[in-house]
Amino acid sequence: MVEWKKLGEICDVFAGGDLPNHYIKTNKPTAEYQYPIYSNGIGEKSLYGYSDSYRVNETSITISARGTIGYHTIRDPHFTPIVRLITLIPKKIDSVNLSYLNEVLYMTNIDGTKGGIPQLTVPVVSKITVPVPSLEEQNRIVGILDTFTTSIDNLKEQIAQRRKQYEYYRDQLFYASKADLLEASKRGEAIVKSLDDLGTFTRGRRFVRTDIVPEGVPCIHYGDMYTYYGVSAEETPTHLTKELSSKLRFAKNGDVVIVAAEENDLDIGVGVAWLGKEPVVVHDACFIFEHEQNPQYLSHFMRSRNYHQQIRMGVVDGKICSISAKELGRALIAVPSLQEQQRIVSILDTFEASIKNLETQLSQREKQYEYYRNKLLTFD
Repeated sequence: MVEWKKLGEICDVFAGGDLPNHYIKTNKPTAEYQYPIYSNGIGEKSLYGYSDSYRVNETSITISARGTIGYHTIRDPHFTPIVRLITLIPKKIDSVNLSYLNEVLYMTNIDGTKGGIPQLTVPVVSKITVPVPSLEEQNRIVGILDTFTTSIDNLKEQIAQRRKQYEYYRDQLFYASKADLLEASKRGEAIVKSLDDLGTFTRGRRFVRTDIVPEGVPCIHYGDMYTYYGVSAEETPTHLTKELSSKLRFAKNGDVVIVAAEENDLDIGVGVAWLGKEPVVVHDACFIFEHEQNPQYLSHFMRSRNYHQQIRMGVVDGKICSISAKELGRALIAVPSLQEQQRIVSILDTFEASIKNLETQLSQREKQYEYYRNKLLTFD
């Protein structure tokens, strides 16, 4: 039998307070201000700054308490929680005990106050019941789950390293800057042209998320350019009806779809080479670039540091940042033979394939972790 207890019975539960008297807003500690301040949020966004003092000197769990409620994470000692954050300090401090409790919270339905903005309070959190087996059983469960989390962390590190390798070689192959590109041109090492010299830009036409259907004509929505697509694509996760599609604009095989709007200026201009057998509808926050070059070569270039440095000055700031075809067309690119373009694509695609393989392994390992966590933490 497993005993169920309220969090208030096994933890000290308290809400974050006001800001410390002395603090600075920064994402890095200084000699004077070295203790982190955490507010409501997810991951790094929860870091508010650093102070010269701290309120919690034990390893603890914090839970976001307003807006996106229920997000929890283990915090190292010596920090200050502030508004919109609830802190749990297990009364019997033990690394296994703390890790077990953090795992249990993944399985817990943490519900906030009804109406308006979701919100958690200390009384609500204190009354949440969780299963509390023996420390021996907690140790066994954590040991099994730690095997998966260690593997997951290793895969994430491998992916990060492989991405760095890809970015390094990509930026070397496309030159570090516009100045380097022009110097190579002067030395006769590179033929340099603007994107306007290489092709034409056509803006897509508007459709909205509610227009999307499970099956039909493939379409590319600008929002998916940052979350779903890589250097190239042969299929889409989204579709439109034939009737609506007949009024819109299409990219054909070999065209590059370029995103032209985003909440920040860092990713604007990213391209995706469309390699699908049938044409694809393109959203009006994107351009269709027709050309006679290797489409993947152009798409890799549109992820390079050189390219983004060139187009950033042409981005129009606002609630949604945007860029025009005129500004995109000014970007300069080295244009070697199609044979050399393919050689470069082959080098960079090797890294892309390796990253995708590692991401597939990561997804599988995360599913295994969730399966065993659910199995181990379901006490009937």
